[in-house]
Amino acid sequence: MKKLKGKMKIELRDAQTGALEQETVEENMATNLLNDLFGINPMGVFYNFAAEYPKFAWSVENPSKFKMTPVCPNAVGGILLFPQALEEEENLFYPPTDNQPTAYASNNVNSGTQTKRGSISTTESMAIENGYRFVWDFTTTQGNGTIRAAALTSSEGGVACYGDTVEQRHSFRQVWEYDYSNAGEEKSRMLQNLVEIDFDHERAYSIDFDGSAITLYVLKWPAFTIGLTEEFGTPLAYEVLETVAFTPTTFQWPDPSYGQYHYFFDGEDGYWYGFANKGNSSGNATVYWCRISKTDHTFTEGVWTLTAAYLRIIGVHEYTSTPSLGSAAVIRDGYLYVLRYQRTGVYKINLKNSVDVTLINFGFTSGNNPVFASGDQTAFLLKHKGLIIGYSFLLTETDQVIQTKGQSRDFIASYGTDGVSVCSQFFPYGNGELLFYIEATYGTENFGCMLALPYLATINNLPQEITKTASQTMKITYELTEGPG
Repeated sequence: MKKLKGKMKIELRDAQTGALEQETVEENMATNLLNDLFGINPMGVFYNFAAEYPKFAWSVENPSKFKMTPVCPNAVGGILLFPQALEEEENLFYPPTDNQPTAYASNNVNSGTQTKRGSISTTESMAIENGYRFVWDFTTTQGNGTIRAAALTSSEGGVACYGDTVEQRHSFRQVWEYDYSNAGEEKSRMLQNLVEIDFDHERAYSIDFDGSAITLYVLKWPAFTIGLTEEFGTPLAYEVLETVAFTPTTFQWPDPSYGQYHYFFDGEDGYWYGFANKGNSSGNATVYWCRISKTDHTFTEGVWTLTAAYLRIIGVHEYTSTPSLGSAAVIRDGYLYVLRYQRTGVYKINLKNSVDVTLINFGFTSGNNPVFASGDQTAFLLKHKGLIIGYSFLLTETDQVIQTKGQSRDFIASYGTDGVSVCSQFFPYGNGELLFYIEATYGTENFGCMLALPYLATINNLPQEITKTASQTMKITYELTEGPG
C-alpha cells in the first residue's frame, strides 16, 4: 500500500439560513490497518482456491453488496466520528470501547431513521487524482453531539459501527468457513473443545471433559505452514503434541442426566478456566470451577455459591449425532461475565474472589437470542477488543451498557444467503481484524473466520471539539490521496 495522506473539512451551517457557523480543517494520519489487512492470510483464508468453501475474494462483489476492492469506496468507504480524541498510534485499529461514535456514515444514503448515521453525497464523492474524495451530509436530526475525532473506516463499518438502535446489523462479515462435519467423532470433539489458538506460534489448545476426567491437548496448528500432501485452510491438519490428564474431585456436571453443561475459557491471564452450572431463575447459583496453569499445568478447582444470583447456563457441549455448543459468558480483565437468567443484565464475578459479584442492569430485557443466528446452544456473549457484545446490547470496559436493536439472523454471510451461528468464543488473530470461531449447532459443524469491519484506517483528531446541534446541518469533505511509500 502506498503512503496515504488525508485532509478533512467539517462545515456546520444554520439549517434555516444556510449560513456557515463553524468550519474545521484538519489533516490526518493513516494507520497500518490497510497494510496489515491486505498482508495477512492465516490458514489461507483469503485464497479463493482453498478447499471446501472458497467463499471469498478481495475483489468479488457478493450478493450482500459488500466487497473490499477497489479500496475506495469499499475497504475504506465510511467514517466514524468520536466524542473523545483517539490516540495517534499507527497500530490502533479499533476504537477504545468507551469512545463509541457520536455519528457515522457509509458509502451509501441513509434512507431510514438512524439518527447517528449520515448520507454520502453521490454527486460529490468520486475518484480524484491519486485518491478519492468523500462527501457526507448530516441533516438536523443526524449526528448531533460532540465530535473530537474522526476516522475513515470500511463501508460496512460506517453503517452501524458495532450496533445501532435502528439498524439491524453490526459490522462483522464472514470471510471463510470449513465444513468438518465428516471429520469423525475424535476430530470433531477436539475442535469443539478448542479454548485458545496461538497463531503466531502455530499452537492450539483443546480441553475436554467427559464427566470424570479433564484432558488438555496441546496441538501443532498449521496457521502459516503447509505439508506437501495437505490442503491449506483446513483445521483438521493439526497434530497432537502433548496430552495432559486431570482427575477432578470437585468439578462436575451439575446433573449429568440433564446435560453436559460446562465450558472452558481462555482467561488471558496465564490460565484456562472451566465452569459448570445449571441455569437458575431463583435462589442461589452453584457454579463448579477449575483452573489450569498454561505454564506448569497445575490444576485447581472449587465450587461457588452465589447468593441470589440468577445465572444462565455458562456453557454446554453435546457430542451426539447432532453436535452442538454454546455459552452465555465471557472472561474480561479478571472477571467472568454471565448473562442473567431473566436477560435483564449481566453478572460480573471476580475470578479470584467470588464474593465480589456485581449485577450490571441493562434497564431493559434483551431478546432471548444469541449474538449471531438463532438457537439455544450458541454464543449469547462474545468479546472483541474488550467490547462485550450481546443480542441487543454492548458492554464497554467500564461496564457502560449501550442498547442496540436485536440483530438480524443472516446478515453476516458474505457470499450466498446462509446464516452463521457462532457457538464458541472468538479466536482473534492479529490486531483483532480476523476472528475465528466454531459453529456446532444441531448437526452443522464449521470452523470459520469473520472480519471485524468498524476499524480505523485513519485517525484525525480535531484541534478542539465541535458540537453539532439540531439547528444545524453538517457537511464533511474528506480527501484521501496516495503517494510514494
